Amino acid sequence: MILDEQLRDYHDQMIIASSRYVNHLANCIYIYYVSERYLLSFDVFYKIDDKYVERGELNQVLSGIEFIDESDEKQNILLDSCLELIKKIRKHYAELGKPSHTECFMIYDVDNNKLDIDYIYDARYETRPDHIHMTPEEEFDKWFEQAKSQGL
Repeated sequence: MILDEQLRDYHDQMIIASSRYVNHLANCIYIYYVSERYLLSFDVFYKIDDKYVERGELNQVLSGIEFIDESDEKQNILLDSCLELIKKIRKHYAELGKPSHTECFMIYDVDNNKLDIDYIYDARYETRPDHIHMTPEEEFDKWFEQAKSQGL
Protein backbone atom coordinates (compact mmCIF):
# COMPACT_ATOMS: atom_id res chain seq x y z
CA MET A 1 0.00 0.00 0.00
CA ILE A 2 1.41 3.41 -0.88
CA LEU A 3 2.20 5.90 1.85
CA ASP A 4 -0.79 8.20 1.38
CA GLU A 5 -3.27 5.31 1.42
CA GLN A 6 -1.72 3.76 4.51
CA LEU A 7 -1.58 7.09 6.31
CA ARG A 8 -5.23 7.74 5.43
CA ASP A 9 -6.12 4.31 6.82
CA TYR A 10 -4.39 5.06 10.14
CA HIS A 11 -6.08 8.46 10.32
CA ASP A 12 -9.44 6.86 9.57
CA GLN A 13 -8.87 4.45 12.45
CA MET A 14 -8.14 7.38 14.79
CA ILE A 15 -11.31 9.13 13.66
CA ILE A 16 -13.41 5.97 14.09
CA ALA A 17 -12.03 5.34 17.59
CA SER A 18 -12.63 8.98 18.54
CA SER A 19 -16.17 8.88 17.17
CA ARG A 20 -16.99 5.66 19.00
CA TYR A 21 -15.77 7.24 22.23
CA VAL A 22 -18.57 9.85 21.98
CA ASN A 23 -21.17 7.34 20.77
CA HIS A 24 -21.05 8.99 17.33
CA LEU A 25 -22.63 12.20 18.67
CA ALA A 26 -19.93 14.62 17.44
CA ASN A 27 -20.48 17.01 14.57
CA CYS A 28 -16.71 17.58 14.32
CA ILE A 29 -13.71 15.71 15.69
CA TYR A 30 -10.44 17.55 16.35
CA ILE A 31 -7.36 15.36 16.69
CA TYR A 32 -3.88 16.54 17.61
CA TYR A 33 -0.88 14.27 17.85
CA VAL A 34 2.87 14.55 18.19
CA SER A 35 5.39 12.01 16.96
CA GLU A 36 8.93 13.09 17.75
CA ARG A 37 11.92 10.86 18.36
CA TYR A 38 11.37 10.48 22.11
CA LEU A 39 7.85 11.88 22.42
CA LEU A 40 4.42 10.58 21.49
CA SER A 41 1.25 12.46 22.37
CA PHE A 42 -2.39 12.24 21.31
CA ASP A 43 -5.53 14.08 22.29
CA VAL A 44 -8.95 14.85 20.88
CA PHE A 45 -11.79 17.28 21.39
CA TYR A 46 -15.21 17.56 19.82
CA LYS A 47 -17.89 19.90 18.57
CA ILE A 48 -21.32 18.65 19.60
CA ASP A 49 -24.37 20.80 18.82
CA ASP A 50 -22.17 23.90 18.36
CA LYS A 51 -20.41 23.37 21.70
CA TYR A 52 -16.70 22.62 21.88
CA VAL A 53 -15.85 20.03 24.48
CA GLU A 54 -12.83 18.07 25.63
CA ARG A 55 -13.03 14.30 25.97
CA GLY A 56 -13.38 14.31 29.76
CA GLU A 57 -16.19 16.87 29.87
CA LEU A 58 -18.66 15.50 27.35
CA ASN A 59 -21.57 14.90 29.70
CA GLN A 60 -21.52 18.57 30.71
CA VAL A 61 -22.80 19.58 27.25
CA LEU A 62 -25.18 16.72 26.55
CA SER A 63 -28.89 17.20 27.12
CA GLY A 64 -29.19 14.46 29.73
CA ILE A 65 -30.82 12.10 27.27
CA GLU A 66 -27.40 10.83 26.24
CA PHE A 67 -24.64 9.70 28.59
CA ILE A 68 -21.05 8.96 27.64
CA ASP A 69 -18.71 6.81 29.70
CA GLU A 70 -15.89 9.26 30.45
CA SER A 71 -14.13 6.93 32.86
CA ASP A 72 -10.35 6.93 33.02
CA GLU A 73 -10.44 3.36 31.70
CA LYS A 74 -12.40 4.31 28.59
CA GLN A 75 -10.26 7.40 27.98
CA ASN A 76 -7.09 5.32 28.33
CA ILE A 77 -8.40 2.77 25.82
CA LEU A 78 -8.92 5.58 23.30
CA LEU A 79 -5.56 7.20 23.99
CA ASP A 80 -3.62 3.92 23.96
CA SER A 81 -5.19 2.74 20.70
CA CYS A 82 -4.40 6.02 18.97
CA LEU A 83 -0.85 6.09 20.33
CA GLU A 84 -0.38 2.62 18.84
CA LEU A 85 -1.58 3.97 15.49
CA ILE A 86 0.97 6.79 15.73
CA LYS A 87 3.69 4.18 16.31
CA LYS A 88 2.50 2.34 13.19
CA ILE A 89 2.65 5.58 11.18
CA ARG A 90 6.19 6.18 12.41
CA LYS A 91 7.20 2.59 11.55
CA HIS A 92 5.63 2.82 8.10
CA TYR A 93 7.59 5.98 7.27
CA ALA A 94 10.80 4.38 8.58
CA GLU A 95 10.28 1.28 6.43
CA LEU A 96 9.92 3.50 3.37
CA GLY A 97 12.97 5.54 4.36
CA LYS A 98 10.93 8.74 4.37
CA PRO A 99 10.85 11.48 7.00
CA SER A 100 7.65 11.51 9.01
CA HIS A 101 5.70 14.51 10.15
CA THR A 102 6.20 15.41 13.81
CA GLU A 103 2.78 16.94 14.45
CA CYS A 104 -0.67 16.55 13.00
CA PHE A 105 -3.76 18.73 13.38
CA MET A 106 -6.82 16.93 12.02
CA ILE A 107 -10.36 18.28 11.77
CA TYR A 108 -12.99 15.82 10.65
CA ASP A 109 -16.36 17.39 9.85
CA VAL A 110 -18.70 14.46 10.44
CA ASP A 111 -21.78 16.17 9.02
CA ASN A 112 -20.09 16.92 5.68
CA ASN A 113 -17.65 13.98 5.64
CA LYS A 114 -14.76 16.41 5.17
CA LEU A 115 -11.24 15.97 6.52
CA ASP A 116 -8.69 18.79 6.86
CA ILE A 117 -5.15 17.94 7.94
CA ASP A 118 -2.16 20.13 8.69
CA TYR A 119 1.26 18.57 9.23
CA ILE A 120 4.39 19.98 10.83
CA TYR A 121 7.70 18.34 9.97
CA ASP A 122 10.08 20.07 12.36
CA ALA A 123 10.49 18.78 15.91
CA ARG A 124 9.29 21.51 18.26
CA TYR A 125 9.29 19.89 21.66
CA GLU A 126 12.54 17.93 21.79
CA THR A 127 14.55 20.71 20.15
CA ARG A 128 13.01 23.71 21.88
CA PRO A 129 15.31 26.12 23.69
CA ASP A 130 15.31 25.81 27.46
CA HIS A 131 13.47 29.12 27.86
CA ILE A 132 10.48 27.85 25.85
CA HIS A 133 8.44 25.44 27.88
CA MET A 134 5.37 24.73 25.74
CA THR A 135 4.24 21.11 25.94
CA PRO A 136 1.99 19.15 23.56
CA GLU A 137 -0.78 19.47 26.15
CA GLU A 138 -0.43 23.25 26.12
CA GLU A 139 -0.48 23.29 22.31
CA PHE A 140 -3.63 21.16 22.39
CA ASP A 141 -5.27 23.53 24.91
CA LYS A 142 -4.29 26.51 22.74
CA TRP A 143 -5.86 24.87 19.67
CA PHE A 144 -9.02 24.06 21.65
CA GLU A 145 -9.39 27.70 22.71
CA GLN A 146 -8.67 28.86 19.15
CA ALA A 147 -11.35 26.53 17.75
CA LYS A 148 -13.89 27.85 20.26
CA SER A 149 -13.10 31.51 19.67
CA GLN A 150 -12.85 31.28 15.87
CA GLY A 151 -15.54 28.67 15.30
CA LEU A 152 -13.21 26.30 13.49
